[in-house]
Amino acid sequence: MKTYSPTHPFWATMTKKQRLNPSAGEKETVHFELDMSGSDLNYEAGDILGVIPSNDPKEVNDLIQALRLTGSEPILWGKEQEPMTLRCAFEHRCCLRFVPHSILVKLLERLGNASEKKSLKILFDPACSESLKNFQNNHSMFDVAEKFSSASFEPQEYVDCLKRLTPRLYSIASSPRNNANQIDLVVSIVRYHLNERMYGGVASTFLADRVPFNIPAVPVFIAKSSFRLPENTDTDVIMVGPGAGLAPFRGFLQERDLSHSKGRNWLFFGDQHRASDFLYENELNAYLEKGLLTRLDLAFSRDQVYKIYVQHKMKENAQELWNWIQNDAHFYVCGDASRMAKDVEETLLEMFKKQGHMSEDAAAAYLKDMRTSKRYQKDVY
Repeated sequence: MKTYSPTHPFWATMTKKQRLNPSAGEKETVHFELDMSGSDLNYEAGDILGVIPSNDPKEVNDLIQALRLTGSEPILWGKEQEPMTLRCAFEHRCCLRFVPHSILVKLLERLGNASEKKSLKILFDPACSESLKNFQNNHSMFDVAEKFSSASFEPQEYVDCLKRLTPRLYSIASSPRNNANQIDLVVSIVRYHLNERMYGGVASTFLADRVPFNIPAVPVFIAKSSFRLPENTDTDVIMVGPGAGLAPFRGFLQERDLSHSKGRNWLFFGDQHRASDFLYENELNAYLEKGLLTRLDLAFSRDQVYKIYVQHKMKENAQELWNWIQNDAHFYVCGDASRMAKDVEETLLEMFKKQGHMSEDAAAAYLKDMRTSKRYQKDVY
């Protein structure tokens, strides 16, 4: 078995790209299929695919022009001192969406324009520490080059200040039982305006806009995960995955189907609108009709005056959920860590207290025990 990593990736071939919601919809969620033939990679349902993206060539061009350089300047990248051109480093190695503190310090030393120097110096006032953080996170390297144009850098010195472009990790949306040489992804494509410019998520738009079909053009590696189906295929599973959080559960359902698992499967899925955001609707309904999905509970938040989320559907079915959990069901959640996963966990604790007649401490201990025994697993980001 071959081993691949961020520094030694396998070059996968994109064979399919299909938008899962209409082009006029508010969201852009895309199904990708990658051909892994020749990789000799082993993965399991629940594993993670690391994608090593490249920056948008237009963004790279704009930055090079703002720096008044050509892009052909030779530089040495990283500890390895890898020789390449400045353009190559900007496109394939450097993070251009975060402004490092070190480059701001150097700018402050070199700015020849008094007005530029004054506006930057304000950010270094100890009373403005939050403003400095906000500036770093809400400006690109192009913004900085344009805003503080009176300073100049040697290409090597500039590159040495930049953070490394990191891989993006995606939950695999398929099972190897379905096709050992194919990996499916479900990706929410990110596009946004920042400082009067249009940007795209580095990896999501790399996949959606810049990867050609039918040639090895996507550098990837498998990141093993502990997000696993129960070993006993008779065990029931409960899955909560709104939006692109559905990804690993599509893989789980393929795995349960093709391994002829006897355990019941209950999925909670949600998004904004049923008409545009019901991802894999035909697949899920087919699993429901087939009996592979015992239950499918849906929460489309904006199809009514009041918002409904997956945790509300859990509350509606609290007694049945408790019955499943008492029957040793495994509980999985995938998606947004900041709000959804917290709300789901709070709903579980409330259910333990009410349906399980537990104190707050007992409910917390019960959840901790589920986590320790791997009956409660999260894949959140």
